[in-house]
Amino acid sequence: MSLLGPLGRRTDEVMARFTDEELAVVHRFMATMVVSMRAHRDTVRAESSRRSTT
Repeated sequence: MSLLGPLGRRTDEVMARFTDEELAVVHRFMATMVVSMRAHRDTVRAESSRRSTT
């Protein structure tokens, strides 16, 4: 816990600088980016798989 304790305090300090509404926007942005990046990853993998089987 000695490693994560300071990180948790730093995280709390940073998050305290933002309103709940701002954090909600950040959350929505990050969640949407994850979906987009996964879709891109899946497309790249599918294209790579098609190339390797031909």
